[in-house]
Amino acid sequence: MAEDQPQPADDVVEELSPAEMATSFQEVVGEVRARRDRLDGIPDGPRPSAGPRAYKRRRYMIDLPLQLSYVGVYLSTLVLLGVGFLALNYVFAQIYQRALKIQNLGLGLDTSPEALLLGLVNFVFVMLLLIGAAVYAIVHSHRVAGPAFRLRNALRQVQGRDYDFYVQLRTKDFLKDLAEQVNLLNQALKAKDLVVAEAVLRLDEAAREAPPALAERLQEVAADLSDVVLPLDEQPADRPAA
Repeated sequence: MAEDQPQPADDVVEELSPAEMATSFQEVVGEVRARRDRLDGIPDGPRPSAGPRAYKRRRYMIDLPLQLSYVGVYLSTLVLLGVGFLALNYVFAQIYQRALKIQNLGLGLDTSPEALLLGLVNFVFVMLLLIGAAVYAIVHSHRVAGPAFRLRNALRQVQGRDYDFYVQLRTKDFLKDLAEQVNLLNQALKAKDLVVAEAVLRLDEAAREAPPALAERLQEVAADLSDVVLPLDEQPADRPAA
């Protein structure tokens, strides 16, 4: 019987030598040091160029479902008002017709030039009202959809540990309180990462002067801390800039 040949393992974990582990750890420390310097250079407040018009949006249709819901609410309200307006005009026209008939003027409402003119004026008025309401609804909804779009992208940056931003909304935008909270969260997370990065560098310094066994444990702790301070992969963009 032939001797059994050892089967190759499917998943072979390659162990690093102490020298390779030290080199890998020093690369991580270098990344953490660069990360700390990067975080230290990010300003906490508004950018120098920020101002009421610093964040100018180029598109008015940013969140189509949200903005169309705004338009639907405005138009449905105005349709009800328009129906009530036409009904009121019809009532007054009937009263006017009855009054003329009582005076034996014999004017027919459906065929008189005055009735046709009244109907045309009402139609033009209602159409202009609806068009104006649709435009106003889009502009007004943009003050909500625009900040919501900006905040969503800001939270994506926070998720990827990218703190180099400051949410600056326009003067008439809504959700300014929420934007301020996102800015405070961004500053707090950046400060936390600075502390962690500094701790990793101090552990590296301590490991250099510690006995080999202790130095290895310190490097393991520093490596674990580096995982929570180094930036993550870039998050996929939600949409083009508004």
